[in-house]
Amino acid sequence: MSPNSQPIFIHSLFRAGSTYVFNVFRRSAAKYCCYQEPLNEWLLHAATAPEKLLEAHAELTTQLRHPDLDKPYFYEFYLLAEAVGRLFKKGFSYDQFFSVSSENNTDLIAYFAALSAGSQGQPVFQCCRSTGRVVSLKSGCPDAKHLFLWRNPWDQWWSYKLGFDTNNLLIANAADLPEFLKVIKEKLQIPEFHDPDTFKEYAFFSSHWLDASGSYMLFYALWCHAVLEALPHCNLSVSIDRLSNSDAYRAEVSTKLAQLGIHGLDFSDCSVPMGNYGKNDIAFFSEIEERVHGLLLYHGYRQHQLDTILALRQEYSDFASATVASTPAAVRDAERARSLARKYESELAGSLRQALRIENDLTASCQLTEARLLEAEAKLLETVAMALEAGSRTQEAESRTQEAEAKAQEAEAKAQEAEVKAQEAEAKAQEAEAKAQEAETKAQEAEAKAQEAEAKAQESEVRNKEYEMRIQNAEANVSESEHKAKERETSVLREAQSMTQNADARVQEILESLSWRITAPLRALASPFMGGHRKKCHIVNKLTRFFIDGMKLVPGVMWGAKYCERRWRGPWAKLMQAVGPLPATAVSPTFSALSVSRLASTSPIESLQQNEPLVPDNLSPRTRQIYHELKLAIEQRQKESH
Repeated sequence: MSPNSQPIFIHSLFRAGSTYVFNVFRRSAAKYCCYQEPLNEWLLHAATAPEKLLEAHAELTTQLRHPDLDKPYFYEFYLLAEAVGRLFKKGFSYDQFFSVSSENNTDLIAYFAALSAGSQGQPVFQCCRSTGRVVSLKSGCPDAKHLFLWRNPWDQWWSYKLGFDTNNLLIANAADLPEFLKVIKEKLQIPEFHDPDTFKEYAFFSSHWLDASGSYMLFYALWCHAVLEALPHCNLSVSIDRLSNSDAYRAEVSTKLAQLGIHGLDFSDCSVPMGNYGKNDIAFFSEIEERVHGLLLYHGYRQHQLDTILALRQEYSDFASATVASTPAAVRDAERARSLARKYESELAGSLRQALRIENDLTASCQLTEARLLEAEAKLLETVAMALEAGSRTQEAESRTQEAEAKAQEAEAKAQEAEVKAQEAEAKAQEAEAKAQEAETKAQEAEAKAQEAEAKAQESEVRNKEYEMRIQNAEANVSESEHKAKERETSVLREAQSMTQNADARVQEILESLSWRITAPLRALASPFMGGHRKKCHIVNKLTRFFIDGMKLVPGVMWGAKYCERRWRGPWAKLMQAVGPLPATAVSPTFSALSVSRLASTSPIESLQQNEPLVPDNLSPRTRQIYHELKLAIEQRQKESH
């Protein structure tokens, strides 16, 4: 933001010469855009009647002893009436006087921003209602420059008598009131009054004057608050008293303003009156000021802060004693005049309070009388209504009486009829009672049977549970037996398989033995004699048995072979040639255990002579297959030998 667009705020209380400083900026050749009291409640008219912003001018200037202005007070606002009417809020003037939170002052900051944006030059805001919220304004407008304008509180308070005491009462009615001001407000019995219309609030507090002591106590408390809460946050402090009476001070202020970038101001015509005060005046002010100082210290302010107030007071005192020239007579006369003024003010305040009490009493009495008249009128109307209602009710009662008589006669006839019916009903009731007793007896019997049946049912239920337990145990035993049977079956199968394997191994051993090969010619030789001569077969069988036994008894089987070769040389050679070595595929490599036992107990011829099967029915399929393969091999050999 350029220096020429940075806002300038002038903060002060009423009657501190702020209008004069405003006019110095407005008339400057630097072309400042000056806004006179941007928080004044009169700006509420901008939304409804903006032309009223131009009305407050000549008459008000004379009444308030303001300097002559070339344009109306609120001329700059009139140029922005649409924005002012839209953004200005009722609470800006007094309700938010002590609001220091930026969040609570968002609308206020937006309002000042709109004024700055619409200004025709560097904006200057001369404010008499801002000392309680300088911190918030400085936070919301960080580029702005802030000036604090102050005046001797005694002279300033006397200047308030032009009609500004009411403004202090409106400030005391604000929200977020500091604690020490709450105590003063309670002590001075300042009432609470809030209304959406600020002008109604102003009218209310205009009729609640304070006496001289109370008026100065409230003013001085606000003056101290401004020094403590506004002055420390401003860029420059300006005493209007010294500015009016010291050329050196004017030059000093102009230099400091130039350092802040503020130029083109002429304070040479500054003239604010300064009073001469006697001992009685000093005693009046000093006693009240001491009480306010005590409240400040009691409610949290420190002595060094209070010293700031005392330093300003001493600065003015030193300056006034060297500047203000007066004679004892003039001081005495002024003191008497001020004393009378304070007296009249207090008496007037008392009279106004008394008149207000009388007015309030009369108002209350009138309101009470009016309420009583209204109540009496309401009661009269109620009585008339009751009378009319009573007449209507009388006619209605007569009609109802006649109707009731007719109904009574009808009811009497019905009563007689009902009596007859009652007698009949009584007889039926007695009959029903007898039946009920009978039914009750049957019900008792049924109940007894039901109890007996229930007992039997419970007993059956117990037996059923016992049977269920037995069934469960039996099922468990069956499952266990089945499991054992499966295990036994598996074991038997394993034993049978083992026996089969052992038998097969034994048969293979027999087939591979030299004895089996040597007896092969005998088994082949026996085949020609099996044609049906039983006797020949018997001889051959004996011969075969002889050789088999001989081979078992004589050590070494070769003896039998050599014997056969010498005894039957020709036939033996033919036999050996015919038989030859036994083919490996002539016989299956395995036999059942039963086939082996028969071979051991019967000769081959007898075994072949017999036509009964060698394999029983209870052998396994694999054993049966082996048997049939062996039988087929022997039959094939017999066919080849023929």
